[in-house]
Amino acid sequence: MARGRAMSAGALVVAAVALAGCAPVERAAVAAPTPSPDSLPTAPTRATPLSVAIPEGETVLGDVVEMRGSAQAGPFENPTGRVALYVRCLGEGEVVVEIVGNASVEQPCQTDPEDQGTRNTLDVWATDEVVISGSAEMTARWAVAVTAIPNS
Repeated sequence: MARGRAMSAGALVVAAVALAGCAPVERAAVAAPTPSPDSLPTAPTRATPLSVAIPEGETVLGDVVEMRGSAQAGPFENPTGRVALYVRCLGEGEVVVEIVGNASVEQPCQTDPEDQGTRNTLDVWATDEVVISGSAEMTARWAVAVTAIPNS
């Protein structure tokens, strides 16, 4: 039993010597790295949705922005009976846009993102409301807007 105590006492002496010989570690103040403007994280930029440009003086009755595949919108009131149908499509294939029950327009899609599309003037005297539908390949992006043309 005495031997067990001697070992315990010896272990205690070794521990005491080890602790007495160690000085506390002082940590030098280290400044955090300062990020440069080039390394700052940025939020991903979101592309502007594809739309059509409408000239001043035309009243927008309704529009469909940044579509793929098929979509329908409306009914929109048609106060004059005459409308302009703005169509824009980027990608491959063509877009077919219809003023439901009145007229339709087929337009090839363009590969130039600067292409602003086309303006089609239509007389839709038969209806007080306009419903538009459109479809294109899923790989194409398209947009359409309908404006009222004032009666002269």
